[in-house]
Amino acid sequence: MMHITAAEPVRAVESLQRRLTSCPVCGSEEVAYALRISNRRLDQCAKCGLLFMNPQINDLELSEIYRQGYLLCDEIGEANERLTFCKRASARLLLDRICNYKGWKDGNGKRLIDIGCGAGFLLAEAYAMGFEPSGVDISQELLDKASVHAKSASLHCGLIEGLDLPRNSFDVCILSDTLEHVRDPMAVMRAVWNILKPDGVVLVATPSLDSFSARIMKDKWIELKEEHLLYFNSANLQTLLYKNGFSCISMAPHRKVLDLEYLKAHFDRYPCDSIIFFNIAKCLDWVPKFIGRRPFKVTGSGMVAIATKGPHPTDRLSKLSVVVPVYNEKNTFSTLMALLLEKEVPGLEMEIVIVESNSTDGTREEVLRLRDEPKVRIVLQDVARGKGNAVREGLQHASGDIILIQDGDLEYDLWDYEPLIKPILQHGASFTLGLRHRRGAFKMRRFTKKPFLAWIINFGHKMLTFVFNTMYRQHLIDPWTMFKVFRKDCINGVRFHCDRFDFDIELVIKLVKRGFIPLEIPVNYISRSFAEGKKVSFLKDPIKILAAMLRFRFDGVIHSMRVNKSK
Repeated sequence: MMHITAAEPVRAVESLQRRLTSCPVCGSEEVAYALRISNRRLDQCAKCGLLFMNPQINDLELSEIYRQGYLLCDEIGEANERLTFCKRASARLLLDRICNYKGWKDGNGKRLIDIGCGAGFLLAEAYAMGFEPSGVDISQELLDKASVHAKSASLHCGLIEGLDLPRNSFDVCILSDTLEHVRDPMAVMRAVWNILKPDGVVLVATPSLDSFSARIMKDKWIELKEEHLLYFNSANLQTLLYKNGFSCISMAPHRKVLDLEYLKAHFDRYPCDSIIFFNIAKCLDWVPKFIGRRPFKVTGSGMVAIATKGPHPTDRLSKLSVVVPVYNEKNTFSTLMALLLEKEVPGLEMEIVIVESNSTDGTREEVLRLRDEPKVRIVLQDVARGKGNAVREGLQHASGDIILIQDGDLEYDLWDYEPLIKPILQHGASFTLGLRHRRGAFKMRRFTKKPFLAWIINFGHKMLTFVFNTMYRQHLIDPWTMFKVFRKDCINGVRFHCDRFDFDIELVIKLVKRGFIPLEIPVNYISRSFAEGKKVSFLKDPIKILAAMLRFRFDGVIHSMRVNKSK
């Protein structure tokens, strides 16, 4: 019989808990200790980066945390007008995101369910916008408050995965500051998929490990709380959504409406062991009331993901599309295609999408000889508009779950397909890049007869990479590589514009801005010279690349998901 001492009550309780041996999102068993908060152990998945309490806090301890007074509104008054205004204004920002995503003007009678609805501020705002709201929460006490703020809402007490709600019955599901509290995120998202109508939309707002505050404060991060069982980054949150049948995922920072008095009450209620926040809280004591009660919008430490319900949940990717843009590649095309047609990737069906851009050297005739190959899909362009334009057209014809871009030359090694695809199949990454040289850009290209030209191009590579990493806060070595592999759903709803080699960086930029941080994997690379057919322009393309980096730094990635309705 175990003796629980008063000296180590938390350790004794933990020893009685069921310990997770694998990641709750990607299933990897590569989990290891990361840090402790309030004598609670947090482990992190080495593959997807999920940070999670392990073992999880038990129900009895959770109920003590969620006792009367847990919510800020309990202390400063649920009827407080400023609190109500800030909560409803923040809810309005989330609802506006959904309407913009779907191209709606308002709710127009659509059914909405808020999981973890709390005191019902979002439900009240949803009703005001024309939605037909319902709410779910595990606390009957909070639901009683919600019945006051949202009198028209249908309310349910319990866990979403345990409620008997009708399938295919809701147009919108919202989990705002909820997912970090759940024990089994896969079960929750499966339940959400079940209750949403076809093409229904889910919005998830949760603290982000990618946020500036998380990166700066580390183990002093204000979101590290005992009641938070899970901590996501953008990539593993999207993996969770994808594995449960959601696509067209859009990511954005979580913006809220606050005022300084609300912040002061928040810091008093949830003290943080950080000198920064301690000083901020002290300074707020001196703020005049007419300033402290003025609301403002702020981007906090959270993220918002919006996605559309797909035809069925799946965690298995089954088809690879290899997009091959071709223009004047007669010397290498036949050899490449002989290798590609023989190529097999275990566990994946494979299609080859060839986009031929009206070559003048006989390449089109070589392409047309493959028209009867069952693995080959041929797209013929009337005029050459650039490699980027050809890839863009190829993406429109690709039907695979995974996309791989392959040039029509022999600079890259087809044996590298498997290492590039493996992290995606294992849900350890959504986007991979073929890293052409680990020892530095200056040794990437070697032109035997023109070493100075090779040095100049490699130097330009280094400088452009520095600019990209600085502008987009990345740490990539080779974002310009042709070998780019990603799940097709990563680009659903994304509009591309570039036609030449600037498309390479446009693709990286737009995936990075959606939260898909690329995993760089070393590949074999033998550069050909300009005499052998290299087509990059020494002067024109660097200018276009710089222009693209500047343009897309402030340009939106997705304007509306209405473009996907025809797909």
